[in-house]
Amino acid sequence: MPRYSVTFYKNLLSSNGHPFKCAQQIIMIDAANAAHAVAEATEQFERRCRIRDWRMNADTVETRECSPCLPGQGKISEQPSIFRLERRLEAERHAV
Repeated sequence: MPRYSVTFYKNLLSSNGHPFKCAQQIIMIDAANAAHAVAEATEQFERRCRIRDWRMNADTVETRECSPCLPGQGKISEQPSIFRLERRLEAERHAV
């Protein structure tokens, strides 16, 4: 089953007025296709944020398929920065 990285973004303005997308949360999902990955990630996002509609905390969702892990590699190595961000968000969430 393919693994997908589903990222929730909030559209913000920088201090000089330029728009940018700020990642709110990245969720890794094993799903049959991208549509199922978004549906599952949306449910998780709403549960984690304790909201009824994900659009309260994010404006857009982006999905991409990740390369599968090889035996003995553990986590996906395609985007190590994503995993650091995900772990930091998890740690912050548990600290509150």
